[in-house]
Amino acid sequence: MNINFHYFAVKVLAVKAGFNTDDAQTIAKYSQFVDDFVLDGVRNYQYVPEFARYLATQSGEYWRFNNVRTGFDTLQSVDLSGNARLQKSMLIPFHFITEKPLTNIDKSNRKNYRTRPVKMDTPSLLQDLLKNARKEYLLLPAHSTLIKISILIHTFADSYAHQLFSGFNGWENTSYIIQCLDNNDNSDKTTSYKPQVSASLPHIGHANLLTAADDSNITFSMLLKNSETESYPYSYRYTRSNTEEYLIAAREILNYLLSIRGKDQIDDADWNTFSPLLKRGLLATEKTNVEVLKSHWRNIFPDITFYYVKDELYYIESGSQRQNEDFFYYNVFADEIRRQVDSSIT
Repeated sequence: MNINFHYFAVKVLAVKAGFNTDDAQTIAKYSQFVDDFVLDGVRNYQYVPEFARYLATQSGEYWRFNNVRTGFDTLQSVDLSGNARLQKSMLIPFHFITEKPLTNIDKSNRKNYRTRPVKMDTPSLLQDLLKNARKEYLLLPAHSTLIKISILIHTFADSYAHQLFSGFNGWENTSYIIQCLDNNDNSDKTTSYKPQVSASLPHIGHANLLTAADDSNITFSMLLKNSETESYPYSYRYTRSNTEEYLIAAREILNYLLSIRGKDQIDDADWNTFSPLLKRGLLATEKTNVEVLKSHWRNIFPDITFYYVKDELYYIESGSQRQNEDFFYYNVFADEIRRQVDSSIT
């Protein structure tokens, strides 16, 4: 998925669940920040709060802080194809989560690494993480816990967009685009996704589809490799309307957010009134321009304020001014999540 869902749709869902303006913004902006936080390695800071110092070492007057990278962009995804560390510590925990922790998976069949849509009523690793975060918030509704919930909501949403693919570089991701249609007018957009070019990319995640699996206005068809020895044309054909699939994910997320606030799940009548508006939002053809998307969503939900500037979520250190302690909470929670997905991370 992209910002159209991870920020804008999530913001609408948080408001619909009854969160106040500030909390709804926290949930939405940190949901999107999972894609945007691309810092890796060590950065020097004059100040690191005590709760995050286990991720740092003191060196003179500075703290050498180990960032917990969660994001990547399209070009970087190709570079990640040979980076097993980032595949395990970033791609899988936050974008291509497995049903079980990596240490508990039968590695004899690489299909077991593929992501499957998470349901709140079906046992899975992510279900456990979401339930534990909800328990934490219900016991103590802290602002910081919403940041953890936001990260998990991003991963939950991606389990729908990235289903059938894994975060590893392997044959299980080998695929070929057959067709892409715009759900607004059923126009054919296949050439925009460059099937022959994308098929030549490393078989990591859905790189062979470019962004066909992420674009909320698209219906796509693909062929997917079904065994390591299978040659093209692959035997498994798969077609999906992202718009309809994302609406399923949206209802699951809304019910989860309602449960955090101690409310009942949305009933069918309310959903049938609300979901057509949400669907209009998902049908946006713009993918990255925040200002264009703000205008699009404001036309549908005029009472909601949309605002996202990723640079404001980074830690700012200027002279004696220290801002955005939430940055450190974000890193701590991201580290906690990735360790629960892969206990070999040290």
